[in-house]
Amino acid sequence: MTDIDCLFTTAAGGVGARESRPAVQISLAGLLNALDGLLSGTRGRITVLSSNHPQLLDAALIRSGRVDHTVEFALPTCADMATLFKSFYPEATAASAESFADKVFSATMNPEDRTVATMQQHFIKYRGRSAKEALDGVEGFLEARQSGPKGADGRSPGVYL
Repeated sequence: MTDIDCLFTTAAGGVGARESRPAVQISLAGLLNALDGLLSGTRGRITVLSSNHPQLLDAALIRSGRVDHTVEFALPTCADMATLFKSFYPEATAASAESFADKVFSATMNPEDRTVATMQQHFIKYRGRSAKEALDGVEGFLEARQSGPKGADGRSPGVYL
């Protein structure tokens, strides 16, 4: 289940997200029954839940036995960005990869927008071009994301190719 935190809203005065959003056709109780019954009854089945806001999830949903293992995908570091650049441009020098990462991290942007997915948009734009062109174009790409239209939450909503 992707973005399970979007299924429910926080109960009035409550701690966790318990009440179904209007467009959702399942209650928290129904989801818990499905996880405990149908999904857990088959041997060898793994159920994966994802959330961008795990702190909003009801404790009943993420208790031991329902969620046995959690993995956090943290935002990439400067070294991760250099490695990402090298994975798209294996012929590039280490200095070019470090320069790319420095440009990404020096850009004035919301750190939550500094993701691998965002940078993949840049690499798609520069597909078939040289590492130098991708390196030279990254600042303009990031500026376009920052100055482009914003979603209701004030963040950049999409692709700027």
